Amino acid sequence: MDNTPPEVSGVSPLKGTTGVSVSTNIKVNFSKLMKQAVTEKAFSIAPNIAGVFTWNDVTLTFNPTATLTAK
Repeated sequence: MDNTPPEVSGVSPLKGTTGVSVSTNIKVNFSKLMKQAVTEKAFSIAPNIAGVFTWNDVTLTFNPTATLTAK
């Protein structure tokens, strides 16, 4: 049994990245398979924007259904 906790192994776009389109999907890669419903419930961005989650193995993709706010 593997008791190693999962880790975030990558994100896109990276924090501090400039020039990102306000319609960009947000991707989070994990080090192992996640409980999808629990992970989606824990996901948050500011400001809060509705969106749709999809999974591809250990990668969560958040597709905003509204335009992200540019900073």
